[in-house]
Amino acid sequence: MRVKDETIDESGNVDDFDPLVESLEPISDSEHFTTEPGLPVDARGNVPEGLAIRVQRTAKHTKPRGLVFSVQADGGVAKQVMFAEPHGWTTAGSQQTLVFERGGPSTGPTVGSVNFHAWLADQRKGDVEIHEAQGDRMHLKATGMSATHHFEMHGKTYIWRRTHGTGEDKTFWKSHLECVNEAEQVYAFYTGDKHKADSGHEITVGRFEIKAADLRPEFVEVLLMTFVAMFVKLQKRMLEESHSGIAGKLASKALYSIGG
Repeated sequence: MRVKDETIDESGNVDDFDPLVESLEPISDSEHFTTEPGLPVDARGNVPEGLAIRVQRTAKHTKPRGLVFSVQADGGVAKQVMFAEPHGWTTAGSQQTLVFERGGPSTGPTVGSVNFHAWLADQRKGDVEIHEAQGDRMHLKATGMSATHHFEMHGKTYIWRRTHGTGEDKTFWKSHLECVNEAEQVYAFYTGDKHKADSGHEITVGRFEIKAADLRPEFVEVLLMTFVAMFVKLQKRMLEESHSGIAGKLASKALYSIGG
């Protein structure tokens, strides 16, 4: 019998979002962020190459709940630069979306949204839709049977795929994610280092790093939205495969593991 991963919210509805980000590092009670309405930029208005963005989730039962994106500023101060809030994940038949805002929840302009409804309705044929605030719409599509996905933006194709990394991040015992163009130029890289939390559960400390120079903040925001879409898809597949027996678990680990 298949066991369904689910969480029940205060109204008694099934919450389909929380299990998908359960592995991410939660915000602890001791962490405090200043809020910055957007990504840091240099004198030319570009996001600095090498910028590391920490990806966390809010603690359970926190309102509003969602994903927190932060950077380390001068003096070691953590600044929250983006927030992604789930909408419609506890109501049957609703449009399951993530709404991205600069800064914290309800403190900055909306960056865009990611709509998972069509894909959740048909995971074999449906795509995840990414909507920019300016009205542009993109589709994150799977490439064959692999964990590779692509999207098109302004006539160019970008690809999210698994990688074993390069330089200090290179390892053969776990996989990471990277975004490249058709010429193999790397734009962004994500790694998740797993460790035991105080609760005894295994959590993932997520790091999203900018790997190219002269990227406009609006483009990096799209990279973050498409990354989250990819991450949620892979975590959903892992949850489903984990209930299909040992063979399914091994296949899931080989194809969809992010960070060990």
